[in-house]
Formats: sequence, C-alpha cells, structure tokens
Amino acid sequence: MQWPRRQRHVSVRFEIFATTFAIDLNLLDLSLRTLGILAALALFLGLAMVGFRSEKKGAALYHQYFDPTPVGGYGIQRALGVESLTTDQSILQQGILYHQQREYDLALVAFRAYLEGQSVTAGPRPYLLAATAAMARGAYEEAAGYLDRMPRDDDAAVAAHGWYSALLDLREEKLSLAASRLKNLLEQKGGKEYPVSQVVTELLADDATPEE
Repeated sequence: MQWPRRQRHVSVRFEIFATTFAIDLNLLDLSLRTLGILAALALFLGLAMVGFRSEKKGAALYHQYFDPTPVGGYGIQRALGVESLTTDQSILQQGILYHQQREYDLALVAFRAYLEGQSVTAGPRPYLLAATAAMARGAYEEAAGYLDRMPRDDDAAVAAHGWYSALLDLREEKLSLAASRLKNLLEQKGGKEYPVSQVVTELLADDATPEE
C-alpha cells in the first residue's frame, strides 16, 4: 500500500526530527558527562595544589629567608692577625675567606678541618659559619650537628642558633617546632637582628602547622 505523497513527506520529516532529537539527547548526555568529569578533575587538581602548597610551606619559607651571611658580619677575621698565624688559625681564616666569596663547598672543607683539629671547644662563630656553609651546600644533617655543638654563651650566639635551627625545622616541614623556636626568638635580645616576626606572620597565616 502506498502512502499519499503528503503523508509520506510528513512521515519522513517526523523520522528526521526524531533522529535529530535522539542525536541531540545523546550529545547533551555526552556533554554533561564530560562537564562532570572536567569538574571533578578541576576539584581534584585544586585540592592537590592546596595540599602541595601546605605541605611545602616550610620549605618555601626556608628558601625565602635563608642567608648564609652572618648578620654580625665576619668579625672573627679581624681578631686574627695576618702574621704569625698558627696552622689552625690559617685554616680558619681560609674558611672565612671562602665563605665570604660564597664558595661554600671549600669553606665547609676548611671548617671541618679546623673544628676537628680543636683540642678545646672553639667559639660560636666557626660553628655558625660551618653550619651555614653546610646548609648552603644542602648538607642539612651536618649543619644541624654544628648548630647543636655551637657554644651559646652570649645573646648573639643564642639568637643565631635559634634562627638557623628554626630554618632547618621549616625546611623539614616541622612547622610547629619552627613556630615555637621563632616565638621564643622574638623574646630574646638578639632576635631583633633577624626577620622573625615576618616569618611567624607568614607561617601562621593559614594556621597550617603539621607536626613531625
């Protein structure tokens, strides 16, 4: 049986419309699923970035504020005469010169030799310079050892020990311990020589202080 021409035309148009509508629905469903996947991916990446920033906050502060140059300068060198230096004093002076020239690997070698050759405890400055040279070279465990052995018999030595120890804590993401050291340093006479308040402000800005 043949459909009248007009009826066949309407039927074909209806089939085309139905097919187009079905295709549009499939595309819409695909688009919604794609948007859902993209939204989930964006959320995941956002959370990952927040976690990364929080996890690396201490390291970022360490790199921002670490400076191997002692705040009091290299005053120890003025106490060493150029003439009649002992072997140990000559090694110490060489280490200081390397440190001033930012040749921290050579400075560290010299300070190691000097400190290992001391029959009595040296003053705080050689230990501090050895520690900062080690930190500059990435020898963080060695640096912590020098800071632990560093005599703290004056305000400047106490402050330097607290500052660089706090920086090492920051680098290891021991944020609570670093914050405690820095807060104590704020109350110490020598603490004003370091940007302690700025670090404390940034450290506590997001109240992110994960433990060890």
